[in-house]
Amino acid sequence: PLNAAVGGNVLFKTKLDPTPLQSIIWGFGTVGTIITSTSTEDTITPGYEGRLTVNTSTGSLELRNVSTDDSGIYTMVNIKPVYFPSTVPVSNVKITTSSTDLMEFSSVRLSCSSSGSSLSFRWFNDSSEVTADRVQITDGGSTMTIVSVTRYDQGPFKCFVSNLVSDGTSDPVTFTISYGPENVTLKVSPSQKHHPEGSDVTLSCSAVSEPTAEFTWFCNGVLQSGTGPEFRLMNIQMNHSGSYSCQAFNSKTMRNEISQPLFISRVDPNISDVSVTSSTALPVEGQSLNLTCDASGSVFTKEWMKDGSNLNSTDNIMFYDDITVLSFKNLNRKDSGRYTCRVISPISSDSFTYVINVNYGPENIKIDGPNKVSVGTPLTLSCSSESTPTATYTWKHNGTVIHHSSEYTKDSAEFTDSGEYICEATNSVTEKTDSNMHRLEVTVPVSNVKITTSSTDLMEFSSVRLSCSSSGSSPSFHWFNDSSEVTADRVQITDGGSTMTIVNVTRYDQGPFRCSVSNLVSNGTSDPVTFTISYGPENVTLKVSPSQKHHPEGSDVTLSCSAVSEPTAEFTWFFNGVLQSGTGPEFRLMNIQMNHSGSYSCQAFNSKTMRNETSQPLLISNISDVSVNSSTALPVEGQSLNLTCDASGSVFTREWMKDGLNLSSTDNITFYDDNTVLSLKNLSRKDSGRYTCRVINPISSDSSTYVMDVNYGPENVTLKVSPSQKHHPEGSDVTLSCSAVSEPTAEFTWFCNGVLQSGTGPEFRLMNIQMHHSGSYSCQAFNSKTIRNETSEPLFISNISDVSVTSSTALPVEGQSLNLTCDASGSVFTKEWMKDGSNLNSTDNIMFYDNNTVLSLKNLSRKDSGRYTCRVISPISMHINYLYFLFFYNISVGTPLTLSCSAESTPTATYTWKHNRTVIYHSSEYTKDSAEFTDSGEYICEATNNVTEKTDSNMHRLEVTGMYLVFGKDLPNIYLNELKYIYVFFPNEPNGYLNN
Repeated sequence: PLNAAVGGNVLFKTKLDPTPLQSIIWGFGTVGTIITSTSTEDTITPGYEGRLTVNTSTGSLELRNVSTDDSGIYTMVNIKPVYFPSTVPVSNVKITTSSTDLMEFSSVRLSCSSSGSSLSFRWFNDSSEVTADRVQITDGGSTMTIVSVTRYDQGPFKCFVSNLVSDGTSDPVTFTISYGPENVTLKVSPSQKHHPEGSDVTLSCSAVSEPTAEFTWFCNGVLQSGTGPEFRLMNIQMNHSGSYSCQAFNSKTMRNEISQPLFISRVDPNISDVSVTSSTALPVEGQSLNLTCDASGSVFTKEWMKDGSNLNSTDNIMFYDDITVLSFKNLNRKDSGRYTCRVISPISSDSFTYVINVNYGPENIKIDGPNKVSVGTPLTLSCSSESTPTATYTWKHNGTVIHHSSEYTKDSAEFTDSGEYICEATNSVTEKTDSNMHRLEVTVPVSNVKITTSSTDLMEFSSVRLSCSSSGSSPSFHWFNDSSEVTADRVQITDGGSTMTIVNVTRYDQGPFRCSVSNLVSNGTSDPVTFTISYGPENVTLKVSPSQKHHPEGSDVTLSCSAVSEPTAEFTWFFNGVLQSGTGPEFRLMNIQMNHSGSYSCQAFNSKTMRNETSQPLLISNISDVSVNSSTALPVEGQSLNLTCDASGSVFTREWMKDGLNLSSTDNITFYDDNTVLSLKNLSRKDSGRYTCRVINPISSDSSTYVMDVNYGPENVTLKVSPSQKHHPEGSDVTLSCSAVSEPTAEFTWFCNGVLQSGTGPEFRLMNIQMHHSGSYSCQAFNSKTIRNETSEPLFISNISDVSVTSSTALPVEGQSLNLTCDASGSVFTKEWMKDGSNLNSTDNIMFYDNNTVLSLKNLSRKDSGRYTCRVISPISMHINYLYFLFFYNISVGTPLTLSCSAESTPTATYTWKHNRTVIYHSSEYTKDSAEFTDSGEYICEATNNVTEKTDSNMHRLEVTGMYLVFGKDLPNIYLNELKYIYVFFPNEPNGYLNN
């Protein structure tokens, strides 16, 4: 699709490569050909002069000064060799049909005739081409049958005839189509539903019909004398009332249809004396009520409204006697309001309004006022209720009537005013009474608040009881510890809150405790009570000073004892369990000697709680003679080993380190006998290192270190050759080097073809290498400590020769299979394949067999042409051979042809070309400007070396193909056996042609 602006230009580009074209034809829509361009001239259709330009090498078209009439489909034909059969131009185009006066849903056949040859027919309804919907196109397009004619098939119909040289259009044919009647409609004027007596009424009838329908009229089913599309009723009276209808008749289709009936009525002009009456003068909630609406005159409808809104039937509201009576089943206070009855006739209306006030109550009696007041303060109680009309009120105090009003007041409350107050509300219309009760308490203010307790000197975990007393009425008690209210945790609150018992006293229950008392009119707080609580001793701790862990002989040492206790604890001291003479929190050792070594402890005593507690003992001694011993003198990788740490003195703990870092248990490391034994389950070379055992007590420490070297190997025995090149010329010197991972260093021996050689050490030299040196070399490494040996992988030394590649066929053909076989003499280790210098791998089409000896191509393609190289490798030599081949291919008639031949030759070879075994050319390259069908066949290139007097050749197959564009119905018998495709041109196809 292309878009262009009116007055602008547009370029129709083709996808053709630039090439000389013999003829180019551009066509547009129903216009047909608009320009024919050849190498000598352009033929332009009238109306397009000066607006069209064709590019004769690509066929592109430029259209200038575009208008809206240029919208449509454009087609293009380019012609190379063109064979034009003679074509007679189109003329005398006309349409014949049996009749042009048709009935809807009948059928009609139109035939198109024309002079001329190779005719193509197209049918148009007005400007639109006729499609196959309800239409049958036969007789090569010249006959069109409309199967089921509709009223929209009037035409005009035209027949468009064309061939390759001209076109023509018939005169139009138009049909007259009869249908109906249908959609018969009856209307009244004036359009109102009812008409006053003496007025004029006109009835109008219409129908969809061709030709125009004829009308007859009916009243109450009786045929009337009037005809035509209108029926008039003048000075309408009661006898004109009834059901009117009209019937439409089509004299051509002989069909009729009757309208829907229309009812006409005559009414009196005015409505008067509208009134609404109630079934009761005093509506009461819960009872029923009827409102009746009466009126004089011709009453058609009645409507009820409440407060201006229309009323409808509900569960509680019903209408009777054509809405004359509005009935309330069960009155509700919400039904109060203004009820209007509106009486309506077609020409007048009137209304009347009735006001309902529903009486209800009393209910929801509410009393507002205090529940508690102090003696001497004012008292006011108020009573209210929901009631219509307003209720009357009576107050009762403890059953005695005291007041008749909605509000009861007293200037100064007394104790006797306490009790129950009842307010009774009465409705004089509903004759209902309801009441509510209010309780009042008159109280005395709080004063003289105090706490009493048996003792303030307590033992931890004992119990204590506190009692709170106060003057005043209705007191409420709250207990506080400092500023926080006391909760029920370990506390019992009894006697209405006036007594608090702490069940299990702790050292944190010292207080101060207070009691707060309140009633509705006042409050007060007691003086604080504080407890002294005895506890302990506990957490007895023994420390040594100076804080160093060991002390030199002759130094002074101070032991300090502390404990948590109230009152402060008394201390006694023990040495090795024997009571010492010293007391108090400190015990001094002056000029310390060996006999002072031992276990020290202190005991704390509380004279109030009568409890004592002893500290943990503190051991004072020296550590000496630390040593580490191994379970084996020769650690070997893979075996187990134990290190044992011994020491003299008071040993508290042992720690193990390797190379200065602390050791912990792992899958391989385990500790036994309180860290005395370090066990290595499976020795590894990584376990070599310095193992230190550190022995510690509170006053001294010592350590010992054991050095372990783990023996391992030999392993990873590797054999290398020098020089590092992969092959060595005869007479050269070769050095083989052997290495191994081993501790201690391995000893080496050498083997050739499995026979022990005289040389030892890590190197083995081959001087002036000869063929008899070829063979399998290996070295063996031996560890004298682990008593293990390991032999290297063998290294094979030999020469490779006579490498060749042979093909399973001398003439590879596309689509067939082919095997290339690589053979060689000597010690062949590996074979590698390459194509054009790049390594080959297995694919869906390439497979390798017999250790890469055979390269198999499953389905040959022309892309498989190339140089195939087989590379044969051993550790000291390699050899390469290669083979190449190529395939035939196709070219088209008229295209240039170039064949090139090359060969590996010194000096440069001379070349001879043969076509189907006939010599045609002497050069390495054969060219031809334009290929012909006769150029198909086998081409052989022979290459000759004049010095070696050798000749070699290769074959190339060529196929020349063609394509022709043919116009007309008859296909000429030219090269018919060479045709592959037939392209048939259809001007109306979106793409311009169909590819058959």
